[in-house]
Amino acid sequence: DAWLRLAILHENRGELKPAIEGYKKAIESAPSLAPGFALSIGALQLRLRDYAAAEEHARLALSRSPGGAHLLLGRIALAKGDVSSAETEARAAMEDSVRRRDGAVLLAKALTAKGSLNEALQTLDRVREEVRTGGLGPVQDLESIRGDLLARMERFAEAETAFREAIQQFPDDDEAYTSLTILLVTQGRVPEAEGVLEILVRRKPTKATALLAASTWDVVENQEAAARWRSLAQRLP
Repeated sequence: DAWLRLAILHENRGELKPAIEGYKKAIESAPSLAPGFALSIGALQLRLRDYAAAEEHARLALSRSPGGAHLLLGRIALAKGDVSSAETEARAAMEDSVRRRDGAVLLAKALTAKGSLNEALQTLDRVREEVRTGGLGPVQDLESIRGDLLARMERFAEAETAFREAIQQFPDDDEAYTSLTILLVTQGRVPEAEGVLEILVRRKPTKATALLAASTWDVVENQEAAARWRSLAQRLP
């Protein structure tokens, strides 16, 4: 339990390699829990872009946690640009009742990557309706990815609503903040966009978050704002 708590602490602080070592120590202490910890390690290795190691750990969990393992394998495939495999793994994850909604979100990402925008949106809307009618909790990334889809389809007002809902449901979802910022800038609403990033950095006042804000301004070619956030980053831990 101590190693697990330490691993989670490192992970929450963005210290991915020490987090991986903590999970490995937890496995040494409790080998029976290895499949679950293997998924945590694989997810961290994916963030480090160590795809081979991530895939190896995902496959270690296939027998005990098939839904989670297929979900991680799909995310790895998508990161590698293998859209076909990502779609296959997402559909496999959806066969697990516990991971079905997460699998549907991953499927929507894969469908988006291959240009099937309407099918992707329909997939997400089915999950949204299921959540609404079933009184279920929010699904990670659902609204953020839906917002991206709607923006691609030039349904900008709906996209903004989706991004704001994603932030409300998951206040630590960095991607929702940056996506909303870019959407607002493209509409000429620069002060509002700046305000969104200020909220993000107030929630997580770290150098990494300020640099994320700077890179977001890089995307929209606002070098003055990017430089301001990089300057702030130097004063943050």
